[in-house]
Amino acid sequence: MKRLLRLAHPIRCEQAPQGPGKVLLKLAFLLAVIFYAAFSTRAQSTPALVKFQVSPPDLVKISIRPRKPLWNWSFINSYASTLGLADRVQDLRADATSPVKKISPGIFQAERPLDAVTYEVRLTLDRVNNPAHVSWLTAEGGVLMLVDLLPTEVTQDGPINARFDLPPGWRLPSFLLSQGLDSVIEDPVNAVISVSPSIRTYSKKFSGMQLDVGMSGTWMFCANKVTEAAAQVLKEYLKLTRFPLPNPRLLIAPLPKGGPDSWQAQARGSTLLLLIDPRANYKNWIGQLKVILTHELLHLWVPNALTLKGDYDWFFEGFTLYQALITALDLRVISFDEYLNTLARVYDSYRTKPDRLTLIEASEQRWTSATSTVYDKGMLVAFIYDLRLRFESRGQSKLSDTYAELFRKYVSKTVDANEAIMSVLGFSPPTRELLKSYVGGHQTLRLDQTLGQYGFFLQPEGRLTDLKIANHPTTDQIRLLRSLGYRR
Repeated sequence: MKRLLRLAHPIRCEQAPQGPGKVLLKLAFLLAVIFYAAFSTRAQSTPALVKFQVSPPDLVKISIRPRKPLWNWSFINSYASTLGLADRVQDLRADATSPVKKISPGIFQAERPLDAVTYEVRLTLDRVNNPAHVSWLTAEGGVLMLVDLLPTEVTQDGPINARFDLPPGWRLPSFLLSQGLDSVIEDPVNAVISVSPSIRTYSKKFSGMQLDVGMSGTWMFCANKVTEAAAQVLKEYLKLTRFPLPNPRLLIAPLPKGGPDSWQAQARGSTLLLLIDPRANYKNWIGQLKVILTHELLHLWVPNALTLKGDYDWFFEGFTLYQALITALDLRVISFDEYLNTLARVYDSYRTKPDRLTLIEASEQRWTSATSTVYDKGMLVAFIYDLRLRFESRGQSKLSDTYAELFRKYVSKTVDANEAIMSVLGFSPPTRELLKSYVGGHQTLRLDQTLGQYGFFLQPEGRLTDLKIANHPTTDQIRLLRSLGYRR
């Protein structure tokens, strides 16, 4: 035991006295280490500096000084349904005489780490099917999405200091600017910036949040009414999720190319970009915008404010479509008949296409072959789920209630999305069986065999279908219908 105690004592090492030369040498070495550490920490904490020189009709010149020298500079080549994005990047170089070697589309490799590069990006609308998803530029304005303009090594390396060199008279939304035409962009991956000669900005504070709106173009509606409409929808979703957003933003701009759509939208981070055809024949512009906003603004919460992983488009698209329809009904943006007609049209659309995939499989293949399944079947499953909840609970529970529970349990957790959502939705044997059949299984929807117990029936009208209320609904069915807003 004594031997063990002796071994437990610290060993003392006697050192010879040191001369002044050695002391000074050690002091100099220590100062060098401290200086290097301070310099390294400062370099790591200094955001990348990026300059955008916008030259209509379609050219943006970009110069970057990253936080640290980089060997590789890589750009995304596809987003959603748009391919070939990296082909737009041209002439990447360190200086006038040092071009960087291009390894493959969007992948550049330098012979040494570079602390600055310049390059050009042609933002034409060629091969762009959905301008709401990618950067573009015309003589009248454009949208810059930093995720397809900057290398991933820069967008994924923290905040950047951005400087914009715009044509005379052009502007970007003032709420994006820190000073002059400079901006600190905290989240480059999700940054969306509109530029044009006609941008106007508006703000509204409510319920602890501030909504910023940037509009470009000429419209047949009052900007203040759009801001009020967006704020009204955001208030509903704050009540729905019980989770405040830090700073929601809405950007509205003219749709730059014609096509079958009168509008396109995308929510990135806490920003919603809405592109509208100014020639759209809307009898009630604000009413139409409210309908659009009920769906698109919910995406700022689901999936954007969640950190779930995996493909769960069936929920954040299909279920969101149905929840948006319910919200529009609650806000009296649409009538109960419009609610029924919308669901009937979706069912007709669903029946025209094969249903061979589970909703989870369709989510994985959304951008290749299963887009309509995610939207149509997802929305109809949400409809059936909502009816079952209301019926079983005698009108006391509904689909809307599950969103607050989803945020309460999973808002900051990076877990499997489908498992998390199934656990929240499938809280009873009947709801678990429904999800097993229609989300995880291959069961085909037959609304004509499902809706009768809830007081609805389908009535064929030529090639279309009408969704009707039963002539003599039961007491339980009337209770369910009234919980949805039916008042006849």
